[in-house]
Amino acid sequence: MTTYTYDPNIPAANNAPRNDQPVMQTNAASIQGIISVDHENFGIPTNGYHTLIHQRTGAGTQNVTRSGPGAVYANLPASIAGVNQIFAGLYTPDFTGTSSDTQLFNLTGNGGISQLTGDQTTQDGWAWLGGILIQWGVISMAFPSGSTTGTVIFKDRVFGAIPFPNNCFVVICDPLVSFASLPGSQASINIRQSTLSKTQFNYQFYTNSAQYIGFFWAAIGN
Repeated sequence: MTTYTYDPNIPAANNAPRNDQPVMQTNAASIQGIISVDHENFGIPTNGYHTLIHQRTGAGTQNVTRSGPGAVYANLPASIAGVNQIFAGLYTPDFTGTSSDTQLFNLTGNGGISQLTGDQTTQDGWAWLGGILIQWGVISMAFPSGSTTGTVIFKDRVFGAIPFPNNCFVVICDPLVSFASLPGSQASINIRQSTLSKTQFNYQFYTNSAQYIGFFWAAIGN
């Protein structure tokens, strides 16, 4: 990281310009150097535009969390009326032990908060995308021929349950089969609408084959 020298007391009221001139040149060079970090520099048509944005992690980074009924964000910067703020937050969303990671958030002037980035690439995970929560997972089990029912509980992001804070919009399921043993018939997965909630859903897996080994599921809400 580059260190820039700057003397805020120059020019001084009683100094001769020739004495202040070397320090003023140093100050001007420092200003140009600071501007050139993550910006186009002076003298080109797009000067002042961002080329890249760096934000510190660790010291000075908010430890943004979601907790309590409805999974409310905590430890946010103060909202500024009429101003959108983008900031880095150290986010620990999973009560059961997912490691914290730096994410990018947007806070509106009215106090609305959206998580702009996510980093969860496992087979059983989640991501907040602009205020929309996507969760996914896999049910691994041998389904016998006929009808099998069960329950999928969404991830444990807060103590006791992991709700979608407001709504679960849709659930999608896709049967899994081992290609070492092709199924003798197709399979279907039905979601019992009356059980679809912010925390879980009940399913019915139906097939005339005993060769299915589970299903993937994905849920979208807010």
